[in-house]
Amino acid sequence: MLERKETLARLSTLEMGKRISEGRSEIELSAAILQYYADNAETFLSPQVIESKIGDARLEYSPLGVLIGVQPWNYPYYQLSRFAAPQLMAGNVLLVKHAPSVPQCALAFEQLLTHAGSPAGAYTNLFLFERSGGRTDR
Repeated sequence: MLERKETLARLSTLEMGKRISEGRSEIELSAAILQYYADNAETFLSPQVIESKIGDARLEYSPLGVLIGVQPWNYPYYQLSRFAAPQLMAGNVLLVKHAPSVPQCALAFEQLLTHAGSPAGAYTNLFLFERSGGRTDR
């Protein structure tokens, strides 16, 4: 992310009108979140022994499965990083529905994960748009 900071910040400026300085700051914060979970995954997910007077007890972590995230438009990288980093770390598969106004930011984030070695299908963008003027009760 940091290597592509300028390009990613410009995308958020183009798609949502964020000031370029705010876009750069968002990229730096998002990269720090991703790095934090990458650096601490083993510690966070390691089994823990729980002291018990009535027997042996352990706390273990397992993936939940497929998770769906609906993301807002105002922080296209930060919100994704907060959602994706801990869930991918834990082995969950993510389907992410983005705000219609930030499709290029969404694609760029998915490309970053692919480039970083994320398994195919672990993170998938869903581009679902509501039809304007249509009935919503069907």
